[in-house]
Amino acid sequence: DLAGNVLEAPAGALVWSRLLRRPMDLGEVLAGDIAISGDGLLRARVRGQVVAVGPPSIAGRAFDVAVIELYGDVPRGESSTRLDGAIVVDRRSGLLLRLDLRSAQPLFQLQRRLVRVETAPR
Repeated sequence: DLAGNVLEAPAGALVWSRLLRRPMDLGEVLAGDIAISGDGLLRARVRGQVVAVGPPSIAGRAFDVAVIELYGDVPRGESSTRLDGAIVVDRRSGLLLRLDLRSAQPLFQLQRRLVRVETAPR
């Protein structure tokens, strides 16, 4: 969606719903879920706080970003394990610019970065 939530993805990919909402102002607290697409059971309940906003340039393009620190818990067997990280999205388009997650649950351990922007074919 335009806030940056991922509503559909191939099986096995991370999706997040109801986590991001506009306008994502500095200090705003957010909450939602991060899940594995196609797995109805594996879901992390996360909270986040917008810790920075601004107009950086990435891959030669200007963005209006929100940097959100994330923290929460992921089920792991009979107990749960900690999840923390950060997500950076463009506040205008919802484009994901960076996602860093750390957790003892391997499916919730990853780093993604936008490295280039290509013009769509006309």
